[in-house]
Amino acid sequence: MHPSASAWEQAQQLLKAYAHGQRRFSRWNLAGCDLRGASLTDSDLRGACLAGANLQEAQLDRAILAGADLTNADLARASLQDTVLAYADLTDAVLEDADLSAADLVGACFTGANLAGATLQAAYATAADFSGARLEGADFTCTDLEEACLDDGFEEVVLRLEDPVVPVPSGS
Repeated sequence: MHPSASAWEQAQQLLKAYAHGQRRFSRWNLAGCDLRGASLTDSDLRGACLAGANLQEAQLDRAILAGADLTNADLARASLQDTVLAYADLTDAVLEDADLSAADLVGACFTGANLAGATLQAAYATAADFSGARLEGADFTCTDLEEACLDDGFEEVVLRLEDPVVPVPSGS
């Protein structure tokens, strides 16, 4: 990636390279790029800078984003199934209604992130930091949260995952 290329040029270079079969984009500087709706399935974006990038509705299934900088990135409604986000920085990122099912989130930082309505079913979030994150409606079914940093209200989110209490009609 040329350091003086504009965000638009960087996005175009990435999409063109992907269309031609390239999948390795480690350490690319894609800060502020508009990659809305992009298909980047199976990409290697290890250590890439995607700070402030628009990745709404992007397809990032099975991508490797380990150690990537996704601060303030918009990943609303993005698909990140089976994606490796280990030790990625998602501080203040928007992941509203995103699908992170079976994702590797080990040690990832979600401080202040918006995960409202996100699906994290069967994700590995060991030692992940969810401090100050919005988690309303997020689905953590079967998610490994061992040693994860969670705010006090997190129990309420987890409790909604338990089997619902079915009221027994009186007189039964």
